[in-house]
Amino acid sequence: MNIIFNFSPTNSVQRVHIIFDHVFIKKRFTVILFSLRIGKSSIPLWFRCFKAIPEEAFTTDLLKQGILYCKNLFVNHDVNLIYLGDRGFFTINLFKYFDELNISFNIRISNNALFRPIHGEFKGHTMTLKDIPINLKHSKFFYNCFLTNQNYRCNIAVSRTIILEHNIELDDIWYVATNSDPKRAIKDYGYRFGGIETVFKNMKTNGFYLEKTLIRNLHAFTSLFGIICIALSWMTIIGSDLGKNRKNKLIGATKKVKGKFIRVLSLFNAGLTWFHKCYYTSFSLFKLKYSFILYDT
Repeated sequence: MNIIFNFSPTNSVQRVHIIFDHVFIKKRFTVILFSLRIGKSSIPLWFRCFKAIPEEAFTTDLLKQGILYCKNLFVNHDVNLIYLGDRGFFTINLFKYFDELNISFNIRISNNALFRPIHGEFKGHTMTLKDIPINLKHSKFFYNCFLTNQNYRCNIAVSRTIILEHNIELDDIWYVATNSDPKRAIKDYGYRFGGIETVFKNMKTNGFYLEKTLIRNLHAFTSLFGIICIALSWMTIIGSDLGKNRKNKLIGATKKVKGKFIRVLSLFNAGLTWFHKCYYTSFSLFKLKYSFILYDT
């Protein structure tokens, strides 16, 4: 709560992206995690842990708990909350819940979903999203169209996108449903990849090696996961502070390319590197901050 109280987004329209997804720990545990995007990274906000892969970890009621909790975190902030989710969260009941709370969502939906546009060349025709002819250079936008047999009214953005997965470029088509401006939907949804994937990577293989745990008790795992969330947030806050106070060069977090400085260490890795410097050296130059003030990037 204290971190969010002191947080302010840098963009002029106060957009705040909250990403939610599941993380699996070798089929022993399932975690639903909501995180706040900070630059190309994010910090955890809310989670629930489950043993194995139970159905209760995927219910709409559980998602509503996380959505409402994150919304209440920003109740004293004048911000535009935007929730980002993958195809596994494509349910009309969830979309309606976002509408009830008057908050924005950008959620990718499956290409076999039925929809009926009210304008353009397909006006009045019920068809599947995959039947839409794809323009290789331009996205397509549909306003106030009817989605699925429940005739839920929303906006849809369609775009052919090149994504990088395991260092391989993949040609993919995104169908993104939103209750806000569809012309921003693709860009906003794209933030999901940098945000949630970096958190999972830092937890599992890049920093805390969560998958190596031998814990099998759910209560013990939940405690461990909570500690990791706090540590990950702290390292990200330190990394953000280094950029704010121009200390990145002290640990090689950035390098100069063609006259411009680019980041070579993520916020988390920059913070972790700084933490190691503080722990293993006696130089007064390296000091840890405990204010937990988070700067957006």
